[in-house]
Amino acid sequence: MANNTDTIIIQAARRVFITHGYKRANMSLISKEAGFSRVTIHKHLNNKDDAFRKSIEYILAESRIACGPIMEQARLDLPCWQAIENLLKFWITPTFEEVGDHLILQELKYYAQEIAQDLFNDAHADLEHMLEQVLIMAINAQTINLKPLNLDAAKLAGLIVASASGLRTRFGEDDMQKTTQQFIKVFQQATVI
Repeated sequence: MANNTDTIIIQAARRVFITHGYKRANMSLISKEAGFSRVTIHKHLNNKDDAFRKSIEYILAESRIACGPIMEQARLDLPCWQAIENLLKFWITPTFEEVGDHLILQELKYYAQEIAQDLFNDAHADLEHMLEQVLIMAINAQTINLKPLNLDAAKLAGLIVASASGLRTRFGEDDMQKTTQQFIKVFQQATVI
């Protein structure tokens, strides 16, 4: 977000979507939640779809920022598979994790796919790139070997992201974290030198 007003408005929009769902949310509710006039809201957001996209963009940007220190640790001394597990923790956390109402959650997921699928595709590409970098660092440091898997770093990174994405759709958050740790251990064992 460009400035504090943008941040306040986007966070208010997110709270409105989480509380009311996509269909019931509107610019008036966002205006009221943010504490700004509708005129001000419309200077920052074109419409409800724009508000929804920007609230998703905001969360994805926070995840990217949170991954920076992990990547730095991986460059210094964090073991490859620990770095990958730490990166995945940010990305497998559901975008709407704080939604308590199952129907609202399902509605938000549906509209997220309809309105912001490209943002999630970009986030997956970013994650794949980060994982590939971590894997390449480990290969160069000779702490892992991908030859037994007959994969290069890019393909393994893509496989890990696809696996994590599949977990998001199949398991609850607690099971997802545990299952992620388990499949990371499988890859770790397969790449031992």
